[in-house]
Amino acid sequence: MTALVLALPLALPSLAAMRGHDAAELVEQSQCAVRARIVERTDHETGAVAGIRARAEVGETLWGECAPSFVFFYARSAGGDRLEGEDLVIGVAELGEAQRVYLGLEAGDYLLAGALPASDALCAALRVLRSDPGHDALLGLLDEGAQPDARVRRQAFRQLSGGIAPRPDAETLAALVPLAEREPDAELAAAYLALFGATRYAPAVPVVIRRLVAAANDAAAEGAVRAFPKLATPQAVRELAAVYGDAPLDVKTRILHAVAPCAVPEAHALLASALAAEKTAVHALAAMRAAGLTMPAALPRVRDPMRAQRMRAVISAASARPPAPFAAPAAPDR
Repeated sequence: MTALVLALPLALPSLAAMRGHDAAELVEQSQCAVRARIVERTDHETGAVAGIRARAEVGETLWGECAPSFVFFYARSAGGDRLEGEDLVIGVAELGEAQRVYLGLEAGDYLLAGALPASDALCAALRVLRSDPGHDALLGLLDEGAQPDARVRRQAFRQLSGGIAPRPDAETLAALVPLAEREPDAELAAAYLALFGATRYAPAVPVVIRRLVAAANDAAAEGAVRAFPKLATPQAVRELAAVYGDAPLDVKTRILHAVAPCAVPEAHALLASALAAEKTAVHALAAMRAAGLTMPAALPRVRDPMRAQRMRAVISAASARPPAPFAAPAAPDR
């Protein structure tokens, strides 16, 4: 198990990570995790980091050893008032002597690793995740029908993808494609797409495209925009171009940003078409700027003065940095 707090410089980044979307991964790494409630909170100004000392009463121990009632510390910037509650999963780690002195804490105080609202399903799943299960068990925790708690699914995906990214496994990636298609949590869906892009898993292109052109402008759609250039082939760009004509403006904009980094003639043609249309000219320029492409020598002709002003602003911003060639090699089939 990776220790959460190994040395003094790591203490503050660990606490700062509490401000993320959830803290399941920090709870899972803790030396002791309990289902408990907070019964007392006091400001703690002693030491180098201002924070909170809180007392928790344990209802159930998930792993490790904690007293029935114990005190832990967390930086005020990391947890704030979000830790108040009647039913919480709390993970803590023991402090080394140097850390205890630095934070001005008493002997026996713990450092908060993570805390989040409890549920029966979450507690059961955290025990499984703590045991470092194999791929099959993690895949089971990714099924929204079997595991409705998105916090559990996010952590199961973190553990699974951590092993896949450096050593892509085609069989496991294939199992993830339908899960990514059905995943209702936008943040997790975006993480799936990022993994497909990082591993250049070509069979995932259809789900990336469907997420990209979905009406909702959410994290999953933006994740698809970032993943698409890593998977793009001429055929994939042609599929996006076929959708482009009837798409609403926000979807058109996402498509332009997705194809701009793609070094294929089909992408160049779609950008040229968008530059020639007044409603999309500014969006095409913005996509080109984001991809680091050279701006056109002459501005597209537009009649709307507001669009013309925005266009000049995009060109001006692009000229402030040197252009970069765009090259996204076609992904090989896997």
